[in-house]
Amino acid sequence: MNAVSASFLSDEALLDDFVRRGSDDAFRQLAERHAGLVHGTALRLLKGDAAAAEDAAQAVFIVLAQKARSISNRAALPAWLYRTTLLVVENIRRVESRRRKHEAEAAKMVQSSEQIQALPPEIDAAIAKLNPKLQDALVLHYLKGLPREDVARALGCSLEAVHKRLTGAIEKLRAALSGQGVSFSVTALAAALAAQASHTAPAGCAASCHAAALSAAKLAAASTVPAGLAKGAIKCCGGPR
Repeated sequence: MNAVSASFLSDEALLDDFVRRGSDDAFRQLAERHAGLVHGTALRLLKGDAAAAEDAAQAVFIVLAQKARSISNRAALPAWLYRTTLLVVENIRRVESRRRKHEAEAAKMVQSSEQIQALPPEIDAAIAKLNPKLQDALVLHYLKGLPREDVARALGCSLEAVHKRLTGAIEKLRAALSGQGVSFSVTALAAALAAQASHTAPAGCAASCHAAALSAAKLAAASTVPAGLAKGAIKCCGGPR
């Protein structure tokens, strides 16, 4: 399969091709398609630390390369990648507690997008607490930017169910943020989340994620920072569901 034909395939088809044949082209297409979601999520969680976000993004795709066969719902791959990003970033926070202080101090200097600044840092912690059905719908529609019809197909449910899940997710997030003193209207919160879908990973990020993932898959004793982060995420509860 060449890159041109792969560009017309669904996530599920590309992932199946990677699992069955170890297709480099298929995995490259997946990295190019979803690096923005992964990098954008990591950048928010790490308060604008671009270097750490790059390491986290590479780690997520290393996990994908190693756990691809075990993903049960391949049509909802963006939601799986989002949860993997949460695990990787949690690993960063756990093993690099000293660095967190530096990240907090440097956040204002390295943030380069008004869309990223529009959401408070508490948002991803609140999203992580949503039940899986609400979380999947929210990630696919708002953070990845998929139309509701496509979300319904990916999750195997009706359009009405998607609408209810998105409404429920926004309400729960708004309530959670309000409890922490962060005020958003339902409309404003939905708009701020939707703005994240336009985040574009830095030049070369998708390529570096692709290279890191396949290199780590071939080298059992990989010792790069992203490889170490990936191992921590895989060990944590066996990786994302």
